[in-house]
Amino acid sequence: MKMIGKVLTLLCPYTFAAKATTDATVIFNGCYTTPNEYFKFEAGWGNNVINRVSVKDKITDKGEIEEVTLIIPSEFTYNGEKAQTLIQGRAFKRLYNRTRPNLKVKLIFQSKNGTYVNFPEDCARMFCDSGSIVAIDFSGINPKAQIYTTRMMFWLCNRLKNINFTNFNTSNVTNMESMFHYCCELEKLDLSNFNTKKVTNMLMLFGECNKLKDLNISSFNTRNVTTMQSMFNGCRSLKSLDLSHFDTRNVEEMAWMFDKCTSLTSLKLDKFKTEKVSDMCYMFRQCHNLQELDLSSFNMKNTKYYGDMLEDCENLVYADLPTNASAEQDAYIKGTALQAVCSQLQKHDTDLGEVI
Repeated sequence: MKMIGKVLTLLCPYTFAAKATTDATVIFNGCYTTPNEYFKFEAGWGNNVINRVSVKDKITDKGEIEEVTLIIPSEFTYNGEKAQTLIQGRAFKRLYNRTRPNLKVKLIFQSKNGTYVNFPEDCARMFCDSGSIVAIDFSGINPKAQIYTTRMMFWLCNRLKNINFTNFNTSNVTNMESMFHYCCELEKLDLSNFNTKKVTNMLMLFGECNKLKDLNISSFNTRNVTTMQSMFNGCRSLKSLDLSHFDTRNVEEMAWMFDKCTSLTSLKLDKFKTEKVSDMCYMFRQCHNLQELDLSSFNMKNTKYYGDMLEDCENLVYADLPTNASAEQDAYIKGTALQAVCSQLQKHDTDLGEVI
């Protein structure tokens, strides 16, 4: 452990190993404060002991420590029968200091001499509800890790601002549901190294990331995705999204997909295939600043639910209509678009007769 000013660094030591351990899924669960001594587990410690680690009130001098850095070295593993890792899913769940809500925690996964930190296949809820974490650096993890789920991995990490995804291998991930849901402080997210060819679930992937302004998802392969429901719901700071590279041929749910994207002015969906989509309810609701919308590639022949699809898009003045829409669907979309035009005319005190 190092103490520099008001910054505390905890280095999980190389002795952190236990052959007898079979389960460490909540190893840091309940670490409301960071201990002022190394964790040391010897062979023979059972899973129940490790699961109940909850070190509290070990930091003295109230209020002096502002930032904690946890450095996880490459030796942070053990020789189990299946070569499992001590860093299991939910290992850092609820890493939050209730007595010091302003405490900042940084996590660094550190490689050494070409040896990487092993990562589990199941990363679901790994950091969820960790309100103290402000930064995570994955550059030291094994780039060949066979991760298959990142469901709710960073859910409710509402102070997380920086994530370095170097070496984060997503080539086998199938479920990304709510991965960044409620990451309210994220302003920039570079996922250009993400391989999503096997992902089927993107439900609420970026839901309520309301400060997110810069999002790089240019590498996303969405051919196997079946749900994009609420994928960008509540991304209130995004001004533009180019999803022209999205392959949506297998998507069945798009409800609330762009709901409450209140700052969105540019949205490219010109290659969307929606033959299998059954639900588009609230899809563009409260896209207040969206003026143009190209839905010409949309095929709504199997869309059963589309209520309030364009609700509160009061600045929408131009929309290319979808193909194969029923008379009812067509009337609804045209009616909503006309309402938006009328709203604009009223703002500018223009007589509707002048533009008919």
